[in-house]
Amino acid sequence: MNKEVLKMISDAASESNISLNLSKVTGDETLAQLNLDSLNSIAIIVAIENKHGFHIADEDLTNIKTIGEFVKVIEHYLHK
Repeated sequence: MNKEVLKMISDAASESNISLNLSKVTGDETLAQLNLDSLNSIAIIVAIENKHGFHIADEDLTNIKTIGEFVKVIEHYLHK
């Protein structure tokens, strides 16, 4: 699990006033298990996009179910 991206997600959650503890995630946890609903997920994505200057395509976000998938999508856009 990419610790840099997990920190980005954690920081974006904090900036959006979303309580999120990623200290012990394995990547298999669903967003629901982490208490992330779709609105919280969108707030985190927008915060990351704004801070890092890229836009994640909506179609890349529609099937994300786990924190591991969330990390992979962000990694993909970071390395474009």
